[in-house]
Amino acid sequence: MKLLSWCMSGMLLFPSLALSAAPEVLPTPKKLTELGGRVELAGASSLACILIARPDSPVLRSAAVKEAAQPDGYVLRCNSAGKRQVVLGMGHDDRGCYYAAATLGQLLSKEGSGIGLSHVEIVDWPTYTIRLIKNGAQVGEPKEFERMARLMARYKLNVYALQYHEEKGGTWRQPSPRFTGNVQAATRAARESGAVDTALYLCPFFPPRLDMTKEADIQAYLDQLQWGIQQGCKWIEVDFNDWGNWRYVTAEERTKVGNLGPYLAHIQLQKQQGHWSALWLYNQSVQKAGSDGRGETEIDIYEKPWLDERVQQTLHWGGYGKQHKSAGNVAQVPGVMDGWHTFSLLWLPDQYVFYVDGKETWRTSAGGVCQVPLYIKLSDEIGKWGGDIKKAILPDQFLVDYVRVYDLVEK
Repeated sequence: MKLLSWCMSGMLLFPSLALSAAPEVLPTPKKLTELGGRVELAGASSLACILIARPDSPVLRSAAVKEAAQPDGYVLRCNSAGKRQVVLGMGHDDRGCYYAAATLGQLLSKEGSGIGLSHVEIVDWPTYTIRLIKNGAQVGEPKEFERMARLMARYKLNVYALQYHEEKGGTWRQPSPRFTGNVQAATRAARESGAVDTALYLCPFFPPRLDMTKEADIQAYLDQLQWGIQQGCKWIEVDFNDWGNWRYVTAEERTKVGNLGPYLAHIQLQKQQGHWSALWLYNQSVQKAGSDGRGETEIDIYEKPWLDERVQQTLHWGGYGKQHKSAGNVAQVPGVMDGWHTFSLLWLPDQYVFYVDGKETWRTSAGGVCQVPLYIKLSDEIGKWGGDIKKAILPDQFLVDYVRVYDLVEK
């Protein structure tokens, strides 16, 4: 019943579009086959709309369905079975079912006194995992943001980024009631659609600018991001920018020496050349020349300058000048560029153990194991090591689901 209501809402939310004489499917499907003829919807009893979210169901074993068997994929078939008018929508997942219903709403057209749609078969799936619209939420009214969230669902856009810029009557530390009201309206409508996620982006480059050297500024920024999560935002967007003290945006965690549990991050890697993401441990003392790794070590849990299965893992000590020393490993991880993966380090008193997706990739004590506190850094750098940024199709991003640090507990 829920899936059928999706279908009907797709028809009723936009009646002017649904009843156009020449309906157009947007975005253009991967495959649209005209079968000839027309399905007339004379009444509810003449329509069978079946939306299925189980890719292993027996009715999903046709070649067309298998072709769309990927995230957000769907098949829509409109045809006649004897006197019965049949519209069959099959989704690979819940969002795929929604997209089948949204496409059905777009196909409706008025012909004479009746409403119907052509006999067609549509096979479609998104080219891009993230299909995003970004709006400045410090202007406008809540109704506008609610309507945009519903439009995005209809046209198969799945992330609504709500951006904060400079405004009168508010700062990034304390946005205005207009901003908070618009964010709440957008997240509510996106959640109700079931097909759109929201992202929060606070732009702290305007006075009073965020100073990453001040603990109070870092905490204030994190408080605002936490507020966005509480409103229902599933994504947080943070810029890496060289303005002022924004050489890097980092997450910091001071740690104790020795007997440390794993550092673990769940990450989806960038897709374009010219920049590389990294998870590493560092403090300013690493720049001191001449000492061994026990005094200070930069620990690169992973760096990803290549768009293939290679993952770089490295230790640096002795400063970054003539006395610099390092040891490294290039792990081969098939499929690492697809989907989400975990990158982790077990830092023990006498050795480091590196992992990707829970599998050990390198074990070493090169340079002597570091005995001073380090903090965690997530970074994304532009440079020739990652290729030519001018050849990248931008924007590009790497995504961080979580970063966790565990303590080892004696049993």
